[in-house]
Amino acid sequence: MVFEVEMVGGFNPFEWDALKCPMCGGNKFGSLSHSAIYCDSCNARFEVRYTGGDPGCVIDCFVKEKGTSIYAPSYRCVDCDMRFGSMDEEPKCPCGVDHTVERREGVSTPIQLPDDHPERFCLVLKIGDYCSRWMPTNETGPLEYLDHPTQDEWDEYSRVEFGFDD
Repeated sequence: MVFEVEMVGGFNPFEWDALKCPMCGGNKFGSLSHSAIYCDSCNARFEVRYTGGDPGCVIDCFVKEKGTSIYAPSYRCVDCDMRFGSMDEEPKCPCGVDHTVERREGVSTPIQLPDDHPERFCLVLKIGDYCSRWMPTNETGPLEYLDHPTQDEWDEYSRVEFGFDD
């Protein structure tokens, strides 16, 4: 039996330091025997596909598939001992009072995403051209791009990795 790993678009986008998960902002990714790619922090699942003719790739991030659990860093409220998960950069105690919270290192909590949360995100990386930034695919609201990764980060990566100049 022969097993071959093909780099869609000619490169591995998960080796790019500026590539961050659209759910949690993490930049560490794992793979289960090359069968699936997931975010090491929140468990979002990724797939890479061709762009449809242009050099590069499209990355899809699935967060609301059946059987997918999204995890958030776990926190403990120092004042009331409540434990909770949060994707916020500055989490607040859910009791509504301005308490002090601390991160529980190495512990994560499964979270329930709101009904109107996008089911997936999409990122287009065209070699020598553009980086679309993460686009939530949400039919219930306007299409808004996340602010990462940036075009400047992609241009720098393309210059170093592929030899393209601005």
